[in-house]
Amino acid sequence: MDSTDEIMSDPELLQQIEESREDFKAGRCKELRELEEYWNYTDT
Repeated sequence: MDSTDEIMSDPELLQQIEESREDFKAGRCKELRELEEYWNYTDT
């Protein structure tokens, strides 16, 4: 529970989490496949 307490007591981190949720809801995100293609990642 220490990690949870740390997160919940950090207003800046909570703001970043909220902004990330808003970005996701608005479709401002990439699929892993897209990132793999962008970075030329191959799983070998």
